[in-house]
Amino acid sequence: MAARKALSIGASNTVRVIVENMNDIDADSLRSAAEYLMDSVQDLAAVVLGSCPGGLVAAFSPGVVGLGLQAGKFVGPIAKSCGGGGGGRPNFAQAGRRKPQNLSNALEKGSGRFITYFVVLHALVHIHTSEAKYVKPYTQLRVSLVTVIS
Repeated sequence: MAARKALSIGASNTVRVIVENMNDIDADSLRSAAEYLMDSVQDLAAVVLGSCPGGLVAAFSPGVVGLGLQAGKFVGPIAKSCGGGGGGRPNFAQAGRRKPQNLSNALEKGSGRFITYFVVLHALVHIHTSEAKYVKPYTQLRVSLVTVIS
């Protein structure tokens, strides 16, 4: 259960989410930017980047993957709103798109999916921990949406 996985990360972690439109960089540069950002942030981090020629890239830290969120499954529905598709591994995925004019909306959809996921996870963990006398309530799971640029 996702709630049990979340209990193991501690009670005061922030999930850092970076969602950004990188404008006109190519696919290789988009991948490099995602890798650089993942190397620069803390363990609980997720990066989703998009560009007109480069498509979409999602990179998730081991901590985020441990919470049950997989980049390969996450990026597909976002890419569909751009007329494309994609997938990949739990920690890294790429997607193409045929409708670059929908990129900003796709990135907004991506940030909304993160927030929805972590709010639901927080509720599950809170319910789980309130029933267990030996586990203190997990009330500090926060999502820090670093940036969304359209």
